[in-house]
Amino acid sequence: MEAKHGMCGNGIRCLAKYLYEQNLIKENSFTIETLSGNKPIELTVENKTVIGVKVDMGEVISESEALEIFLENKNFKGYKVFTGNPHFVCFIDNLSVQELEKYGPIIENYKYFPQNTNVEFVKILNSSRVKMLVWERGCGRTLSCGTGACAVSVAANLYKSTNNDLTVDLEGGKLRTVYNKENRRITLIGNSEFVYKGEINI
Repeated sequence: MEAKHGMCGNGIRCLAKYLYEQNLIKENSFTIETLSGNKPIELTVENKTVIGVKVDMGEVISESEALEIFLENKNFKGYKVFTGNPHFVCFIDNLSVQELEKYGPIIENYKYFPQNTNVEFVKILNSSRVKMLVWERGCGRTLSCGTGACAVSVAANLYKSTNNDLTVDLEGGKLRTVYNKENRRITLIGNSEFVYKGEINI
């Protein structure tokens, strides 16, 4: 399950939007090659502007047995899920940014994860919605993580009996995921926004 290579779920949506809106690709459906395999893309377009990106993130690898990590007076019980990147998904009743920033880097480098891991703290809101905080390996706390949202959705569906079509609330916005148990593939759905353009001389 451990793997050094990976990809970025949010980044691939941004790239897909950029390719289409810069006329580098004419089709609404195409494939982007990543270090975690080829990812089929479907764009929703209105007036030549991409308003939605659907990514087939591929097959998910998950371990059925939960792991427990004891840190100080805390017990973090979670699941290892690989969605192009390694993740450790912990279901918690009370989400805390302070606790994520305190324990996230310790869990990221814990002995169970020889190549480090992303860490998600998750609260189940209802059968079709969850809320998550994420600590990304090598980055720290980030406002959103596409592969993390996918990992959370799989773990929630398999071990917390949520729907397979799930909305994930992150600090940076909302993502939708659809998990197919039969082929163990997950789809990531969301938008991306053009923020700025820059140039660099090489």
